Amino acid sequence: NYMNRGNIYNVKKMTDSAMEDFNMGINLNPAYGGNYTGRGISYVDKKMYDLAINDFSKAISLDTNNTYTINRRGIAYLFVGEYDLAINDFKRAIALDVNKERPYVIINIIEPLARLYRFSEAASYYNTFRTEYKTGYIDDPYYAYFKKYMEAVTQNLSQNDYQGALTS
Repeated sequence: NYMNRGNIYNVKKMTDSAMEDFNMGINLNPAYGGNYTGRGISYVDKKMYDLAINDFSKAISLDTNNTYTINRRGIAYLFVGEYDLAINDFKRAIALDVNKERPYVIINIIEPLARLYRFSEAASYYNTFRTEYKTGYIDDPYYAYFKKYMEAVTQNLSQNDYQGALTS
Protein backbone atom coordinates (compact mmCIF):
# COMPACT_ATOMS: atom_id res chain seq x y z
CA ASN A 1 0.00 0.00 0.00
CA TYR A 2 0.97 3.62 -0.35
CA MET A 3 1.79 4.17 3.32
CA ASN A 4 4.20 1.24 3.52
CA ARG A 5 6.01 2.28 0.38
CA GLY A 6 6.05 5.90 1.57
CA ASN A 7 7.65 4.79 4.83
CA ILE A 8 10.33 2.90 2.91
CA TYR A 9 10.98 5.97 0.80
CA ASN A 10 11.28 8.06 3.97
CA VAL A 11 13.85 5.66 5.42
CA LYS A 12 15.81 5.87 2.16
CA LYS A 13 15.54 9.69 2.28
CA MET A 14 13.59 9.67 -0.99
CA THR A 15 11.32 12.34 0.43
CA ASP A 16 9.57 13.48 -2.74
CA SER A 17 8.61 9.91 -3.65
CA ALA A 18 7.45 9.33 -0.08
CA MET A 19 5.26 12.41 -0.19
CA GLU A 20 3.68 11.30 -3.47
CA ASP A 21 2.71 7.99 -1.89
CA PHE A 22 1.39 9.58 1.29
CA ASN A 23 -0.66 12.03 -0.80
CA MET A 24 -2.14 9.10 -2.74
CA GLY A 25 -2.96 7.34 0.53
CA ILE A 26 -4.61 10.49 1.91
CA ASN A 27 -6.67 10.87 -1.27
CA LEU A 28 -7.85 7.25 -1.00
CA ASN A 29 -8.60 7.34 2.73
CA PRO A 30 -8.45 10.78 4.36
CA ALA A 31 -9.67 9.30 7.66
CA TYR A 32 -6.49 7.24 8.16
CA GLY A 33 -3.86 9.07 10.22
CA GLY A 34 -0.84 6.99 9.26
CA ASN A 35 -0.44 8.75 5.92
CA TYR A 36 -0.52 12.17 7.61
CA THR A 37 2.15 11.01 10.05
CA GLY A 38 4.32 9.73 7.21
CA ARG A 39 3.93 12.93 5.24
CA GLY A 40 4.68 14.91 8.38
CA ILE A 41 7.96 13.04 8.71
CA SER A 42 8.72 13.93 5.09
CA TYR A 43 7.99 17.58 5.84
CA VAL A 44 10.39 17.47 8.80
CA ASP A 45 13.07 16.03 6.50
CA LYS A 46 12.46 18.99 4.17
CA LYS A 47 12.58 21.39 7.16
CA MET A 48 8.97 22.39 6.48
CA TYR A 49 8.05 22.25 10.13
CA ASP A 50 4.75 24.14 10.06
CA LEU A 51 3.37 21.75 7.45
CA ALA A 52 4.70 18.82 9.49
CA ILE A 53 2.96 20.12 12.61
CA ASN A 54 -0.28 20.46 10.63
CA ASP A 55 -0.04 16.88 9.38
CA PHE A 56 0.86 15.47 12.80
CA SER A 57 -2.05 17.41 14.32
CA LYS A 58 -4.43 15.99 11.71
CA ALA A 59 -3.16 12.46 12.42
CA ILE A 60 -3.59 13.03 16.17
CA SER A 61 -7.15 14.25 15.63
CA LEU A 62 -7.83 10.91 13.91
CA ASP A 63 -6.09 8.82 16.58
CA THR A 64 -5.77 10.75 19.83
CA ASN A 65 -3.69 8.08 21.60
CA ASN A 66 -0.99 7.60 18.96
CA THR A 67 2.15 8.01 21.07
CA TYR A 68 4.44 7.90 18.04
CA THR A 69 2.71 10.77 16.24
CA ILE A 70 2.37 12.85 19.40
CA ASN A 71 6.10 12.41 19.96
CA ARG A 72 6.83 13.37 16.34
CA ARG A 73 4.80 16.56 16.68
CA GLY A 74 6.75 17.35 19.85
CA ILE A 75 9.97 17.02 17.87
CA ALA A 76 8.62 19.37 15.18
CA TYR A 77 7.67 21.89 17.87
CA LEU A 78 11.20 21.60 19.23
CA PHE A 79 12.62 22.46 15.79
CA VAL A 80 10.59 25.69 15.61
CA GLY A 81 11.43 26.73 19.16
CA GLU A 82 7.97 26.06 20.61
CA TYR A 83 9.45 24.40 23.68
CA ASP A 84 6.35 24.54 25.88
CA LEU A 85 4.26 22.90 23.16
CA ALA A 86 6.97 20.27 22.68
CA ILE A 87 7.00 19.59 26.42
CA ASN A 88 3.20 19.25 26.43
CA ASP A 89 3.33 16.68 23.64
CA PHE A 90 6.17 14.73 25.26
CA LYS A 91 4.32 14.71 28.61
CA ARG A 92 1.22 13.43 26.86
CA ALA A 93 3.22 10.70 25.10
CA ILE A 94 4.86 9.72 28.40
CA ALA A 95 1.45 9.44 30.06
CA LEU A 96 0.20 7.22 27.24
CA ASP A 97 3.26 4.95 27.47
CA VAL A 98 1.96 3.14 30.57
CA ASN A 99 4.02 0.00 29.91
CA LYS A 100 7.27 2.00 29.52
CA GLU A 101 7.89 0.55 26.05
CA ARG A 102 8.92 3.78 24.29
CA PRO A 103 11.99 5.24 25.99
CA TYR A 104 12.35 7.92 23.33
CA VAL A 105 9.31 9.78 24.68
CA ILE A 106 10.90 10.38 28.06
CA ILE A 107 14.35 11.10 26.61
CA ASN A 108 12.94 13.64 24.14
CA ILE A 109 11.43 15.81 26.86
CA ILE A 110 14.87 16.61 28.29
CA GLU A 111 15.97 18.85 25.40
CA PRO A 112 13.17 21.44 25.57
CA LEU A 113 13.35 21.46 29.37
CA ALA A 114 17.08 22.19 29.15
CA ARG A 115 16.51 24.97 26.63
CA LEU A 116 14.11 26.56 29.11
CA TYR A 117 16.69 26.13 31.94
CA ARG A 118 14.40 23.71 33.76
CA PHE A 119 17.31 21.46 34.67
CA SER A 120 15.84 19.97 37.84
CA GLU A 121 12.74 18.87 35.96
CA ALA A 122 14.96 17.43 33.20
CA ALA A 123 16.92 15.56 35.88
CA SER A 124 13.70 14.12 37.27
CA TYR A 125 12.70 12.74 33.86
CA TYR A 126 16.19 11.36 33.29
CA ASN A 127 16.08 9.60 36.66
CA THR A 128 12.66 8.18 35.80
CA PHE A 129 14.09 6.92 32.51
CA ARG A 130 17.01 5.28 34.33
CA THR A 131 14.84 3.61 36.99
CA GLU A 132 11.61 2.73 35.15
CA TYR A 133 12.60 2.04 31.55
CA LYS A 134 14.53 -1.06 30.56
CA THR A 135 16.87 0.58 28.07
CA GLY A 136 17.00 3.04 25.25
CA TYR A 137 19.20 4.35 22.50
CA ILE A 138 21.05 6.49 25.02
CA ASP A 139 22.91 3.33 26.10
CA ASP A 140 24.02 2.50 22.56
CA PRO A 141 27.78 3.20 22.16
CA TYR A 142 26.98 5.04 18.92
CA TYR A 143 25.20 7.68 21.02
CA ALA A 144 27.96 8.05 23.63
CA TYR A 145 28.08 11.83 23.12
CA PHE A 146 24.35 11.99 23.79
CA LYS A 147 24.70 10.20 27.11
CA LYS A 148 27.35 12.71 28.22
CA TYR A 149 25.08 15.58 27.21
CA MET A 150 22.17 14.07 29.15
CA GLU A 151 24.32 13.62 32.23
CA ALA A 152 25.65 17.18 32.02
CA VAL A 153 22.16 18.65 31.66
CA THR A 154 20.42 16.51 34.21
CA GLN A 155 23.10 16.09 36.86
CA ASN A 156 25.60 18.92 36.73
CA LEU A 157 23.35 21.76 35.62
CA SER A 158 20.47 20.75 37.87
CA GLN A 159 22.91 21.27 40.77
CA ASN A 160 24.35 24.53 39.32
CA ASP A 161 27.66 22.75 38.68
CA TYR A 162 28.54 24.57 35.47
CA GLN A 163 32.21 23.58 35.49
CA GLY A 164 31.27 19.92 35.87
CA ALA A 165 28.84 20.23 32.97
CA LEU A 166 31.60 21.58 30.74
CA THR A 167 34.08 18.86 31.65
CA SER A 168 31.79 15.81 31.63
